[in-house]
Amino acid sequence: MYKYKIYNNIAKEGLDILNQNMQEDQVNPDTLLLRSQVLQESDFNSSLKCVGRAGAGTNNIPIAEATNKGVVVFNTPGANANAVKELVVCGMLLSSRGILQGSSFAMTLKGLDGANLNASMESEKKNFKGSELKGKTLGIVGLGAIGSLLAQTANIMGMKIIGYDPYISVDAAWRLPKEVEKADTLEALLSNSDYISLHVPLLESTKDLISSKTLNI
Repeated sequence: MYKYKIYNNIAKEGLDILNQNMQEDQVNPDTLLLRSQVLQESDFNSSLKCVGRAGAGTNNIPIAEATNKGVVVFNTPGANANAVKELVVCGMLLSSRGILQGSSFAMTLKGLDGANLNASMESEKKNFKGSELKGKTLGIVGLGAIGSLLAQTANIMGMKIIGYDPYISVDAAWRLPKEVEKADTLEALLSNSDYISLHVPLLESTKDLISSKTLNI
C-alpha cells in the first residue's frame, strides 16, 4: 500500500478517500500533499514518487530537484477559484465603503437608548458611505480560472473590465465576457484601472510585478 505525508490541512472528505487506498507515513512517504508549505531538498526521501499541491501554481516546490529525482509534481488549478474570486470582491467592497470603520463606530454606541442611537447613526453614517463599484474599472492581470470568474462577476456588478494576459488559453478566452477590454501592455492596464487584481504565479518573471515604478506610470 502506498503511503502519504500531509504538510497542511486537507479537507476531511479528501482524507477519507486517501485513507481508503493509502496510509499515512510521516517518515518514508511515497507522496507529499501540501498547500502553502515550502518544500526543501531535504523533504525528498528516497521512495518519494510524487508531490501534489492543493492550489494553483507550484512556486513553493523545488521543481528542478523533483525533476532530477524523477518525482512527478502536480497541482489543482481552479479548485479554489470561486472562493478566491469571492474574496477579491469582498476586498473591493471593503476598500470602497467604510464597512469596517462603520462597524467599529457602531460598537462605540453601546448603551445609548433608541432616540440617541438613531441620532448618532444618522449624523455619522455619511462618513462611511464610500462609493459604488458599478461604473468603476477593474484591471485583471492573469485571466485563468480565477481571473475569468472574477471578470464574469465584475461584469454582472456593472464594472468596466480591462484584462491583461499574454499567455491566455483558448478555454480561458471563451469564459470571458465579451465586454472585457484587452490591454496590450501591463502599463496600459495600470494607467486605466480603478482597481487591480493579480492572478499570476510567483515566478522570477512576475516577482515585483507591482512596484513604486509601475504604480507611478
